[in-house]
Amino acid sequence: MPADRRVNYDEYAWDAYVAANEAFAQRIAAEYQAGDIVWVHDYHLLLVPQMLRKLVPDAHIGLFVHAPFPSSEIFRCLPRE
Repeated sequence: MPADRRVNYDEYAWDAYVAANEAFAQRIAAEYQAGDIVWVHDYHLLLVPQMLRKLVPDAHIGLFVHAPFPSSEIFRCLPRE
């Protein structure tokens, strides 16, 4: 199978994902008060910590991803083309 057929990249979906993360980051920044701890949950909001860091450089930010990251053995088995 050609490499370009293995991935279905939807730019509209990516732009929507970025916009949703930006909306969360903007809202958190608006509510943030010095000393707050911001706890971000799951891959749906993976862009929020970096976006928030730009808006509130001194914020205390935590990230928890509920889905375990696959072991290196999984990646070893993937095709490399």
